[in-house]
Parts: sequence; C-alpha cells; structure tokens
Amino acid sequence: MSETAQFQLPLLAPSQAQKHVTVNEALTRLDALANLRIVSERPDPPADPAEGDVHAVTSGASGLWAGQEGRLALRLSGAWVFVSPRAGWSAWHAADARAVRFDGTDWIAEGAAMPLGAITTTEFEHILAPGAYSDTTFRFPANSVMFGVGARVIEEVTGTLNTLSVGHDTDVYWFGWGFDTAAGTEIVATPSWPARASSERPVRFSPDSGTIAGGRLLVRVQYYVPSVPA
Repeated sequence: MSETAQFQLPLLAPSQAQKHVTVNEALTRLDALANLRIVSERPDPPADPAEGDVHAVTSGASGLWAGQEGRLALRLSGAWVFVSPRAGWSAWHAADARAVRFDGTDWIAEGAAMPLGAITTTEFEHILAPGAYSDTTFRFPANSVMFGVGARVIEEVTGTLNTLSVGHDTDVYWFGWGFDTAAGTEIVATPSWPARASSERPVRFSPDSGTIAGGRLLVRVQYYVPSVPA
C-alpha cells in the first residue's frame, strides 16, 4: 500500500531517499482535508488559485482537471493534487456558507437528503426579491407534511410593510403572520396543524400590507415524507 485509505496520504517506502518530500506532501494534504473547506464546485481550475484551496470538480472537467470529475482538487505547493472523497465526508461550502455532506455522488446540504420516512431539516439563505411577495428556491417536496419554518432576519426586510407573513404559494398566512422585520428578529412559524404539500411548494414571505423592497433571511424548514416498503 503506497497511500492511506482515508485521506490518500503518501506513505514512506523502505530505504526511501528524500523522505522529507513524501512527509511534507502528506502533511500538506492533511492540512487541506482535515476540517475540509470547499471553496467552490466547478469543472475547470480558477485563474488565480490560492495555496491550500480545495475545489470540488464537477462534470465536464477540462484543462488541468480533465478526467477528474467527482474528485477534490487541492492546490498544494503550486500544483493540483486530486483526492477522491468518500461517502459521509463533511465539509464547509464556502461559496454558499453552508455545511455539506458527500453522499457518494454529490455534495449536498446537511439535512437535505435524509432518508425518506425521516423528519428532514433543511437550512438555507434567502434574499427577498422586491415585490408583493418573495418565494424561496427551496420547495417542500410533493406529498410531504409541512411542519414549520424558522428564520432569522440577517438584513432588515425593507419596503412599505410593517410586518411579515410566512406561508406558501396557495396560502400566504399558513405558517403565521405579524412577524417583525428588523435585523436580528427570530421567526418561529408553525401552522395550527401540519398540512400535506399536494405538489412542490415554496416558502412564501409576504408583507401583511404594502410591498417588499429587499432583505436577507437565514431559513430553516422541517417536513416529513412518508416512506414506502422496499
């Protein structure tokens, strides 16, 4: 065996010359992979990579990354080193400011791919679009039971509104209304009883009156998808 099983660190060989080269390479790989921080997911190398940066190589890899789809590209000692992630590895996705986990194929948001039949918690950032309401790109899955929405106002929700309601595309008040819009406000929105999403449903933030001009929220949703027998 020439490298370790987990982080694929190079191992010293008996009577090897220049041992420090192998040891230093192993240390630099370990430094990049321990408490893993993924700078981006992309198919080709950035124009000005920083030493120690780690990128997840996506499909269509090209240039110096050709043929490395699905692997991690580590910028070490001015060159690219590639490591294959293993299912269960966790990382911080710097571009999206979220925790991710490798499921054996893709890097997914923590909590976004729990097994069917479990209560799933998904967290994401939402920048409110100007207008009469703002829908999230996240959608409750079809046939899921929608339990609630929690949010923190990161940047004040501005516009001609006084308070904010939380619902979905067919009932803008479903989870609650009358929430403050100031930065730092904590929103805990739960319906009188959980409801099934007959089709995919976004979370909809609406002014109780007036319109939204902007704002930014950190949002956490909880829902349940019944499982079926194998």
